Amino acid sequence: MKITDPIVGCILGGAIGDALGFPVEKMDPEKRPAEVNFRECFRQGEGFPAGTISDDTQMTLILMDAIQEIEHFSYSDSPDQENLIDLPFIFMDKLSRERDNLVGAGKSTLGSIDRFLETGDLNCGEQKRFGNGAMIRTAPLGLVPWENISTLDYVLNQTLRDLSISVSMPTHRHYIASHAASYMSEMVYQVTRKEIIDPTHFVLDVLRRSQTCSEIDLKLMEAFQKWGQAPHSTLNFLPDEPHVLLPGSLGSGFSAHEAVACVLFCLMSGRFDFQESVSLAVQYAGDADSIASMVGQICGAYRPQNIPHSWVEFINETHPDIFQKAKSFSKFVETLT
Repeated sequence: MKITDPIVGCILGGAIGDALGFPVEKMDPEKRPAEVNFRECFRQGEGFPAGTISDDTQMTLILMDAIQEIEHFSYSDSPDQENLIDLPFIFMDKLSRERDNLVGAGKSTLGSIDRFLETGDLNCGEQKRFGNGAMIRTAPLGLVPWENISTLDYVLNQTLRDLSISVSMPTHRHYIASHAASYMSEMVYQVTRKEIIDPTHFVLDVLRRSQTCSEIDLKLMEAFQKWGQAPHSTLNFLPDEPHVLLPGSLGSGFSAHEAVACVLFCLMSGRFDFQESVSLAVQYAGDADSIASMVGQICGAYRPQNIPHSWVEFINETHPDIFQKAKSFSKFVETLT
């Protein structure tokens, strides 16, 4: 099956990256290339069948469903219609119902759900940790054509940024974690509106439009500099042991600001090609499923037709609902233009 819809490509691409990275997240990175050929197939994880997706994909699908319940795309008070102000509550309500079905959810997410179930209060997010759990799910926001919605009373970058932060706060209130979500949705938004990506312009556009968190900006610039300093050959093909290209100073990717940098580095090193970028993300020494999922979302949105057919077919066989939900969301988005 060949995918041509950027929205479907984004959602399926994220699921593919998630399923490829989930079984090896805790595997010694020095052993990964020798033991597993990530380019060819999905692997079984400990206690999980091949193709298992984690809470990364599950929460993305939940947010996608929540967006489709918005009846009035405005921040104006409309008591008879669900509007953008209601999106965080709709998301948390749906997420809490799936609490026991989430695969691999972190302490911040689970603790926040439990506090929400107990109090019904959206001010229940983790304030001390700044993991990447919030930014993983915000890709659907970057797929919405905010510039074409006449009912909006915010300018485009404020809408995307503020919504990304607001749907993150119920589980991740730390400013680095919540602001990282806006960087992720902005990267998705950028690639769906560009025919050809120039890495320098891409980074500058993301920084210019987000401009919210100095810790993330510094990590982004560090990733860009490390990429620019790599041997020229690494920009043209993925070597047999690509994990050696990933500078340890970028971190493991479990923290939100590190995750943004790791995602960017994998994208640029793989030249935004789906297979190359996702393969590199899977072999990264840290949070393999989360980094690969976000890289897959961005590459899938940019060039959905380049997602390997065998990978698409495998995910469709193991998770046919993902394709159907992505198609449904794509049709919903069309009604907004």
